[in-house]
Amino acid sequence: MAYFIVVMMICMWAACEQLNDPSVLVFRGGNGEAEVNPERDVTLLKWQGGVASQISWPKAEKEHKRLKHNLDLSRLTDHWSGEQVDQFGEQAVRQTLASCCWAYLWCCIS
Repeated sequence: MAYFIVVMMICMWAACEQLNDPSVLVFRGGNGEAEVNPERDVTLLKWQGGVASQISWPKAEKEHKRLKHNLDLSRLTDHWSGEQVDQFGEQAVRQTLASCCWAYLWCCIS
């Protein structure tokens, strides 16, 4: 994890320099997606005004519940209509939204 953080800090600094923007926020997603994977710890990394900081949250799911080999779209509609519960998918959405809200507040307050 320490290697990941160092690499991300360098990338954030480079992005700030390239974009001429004093702040960048990054969080580690699933497999490249901008989402939180409930099976992994979440690390939010912030580069603002030349200062790097981070916050980590523990994983929400202890068991493997992902159904990545079942990409049937009806699972999504069944979940949101209440016909079926997809605990992993719901946790991914909730944690991603919570991370985005936290990040917004974190960047605006500091």
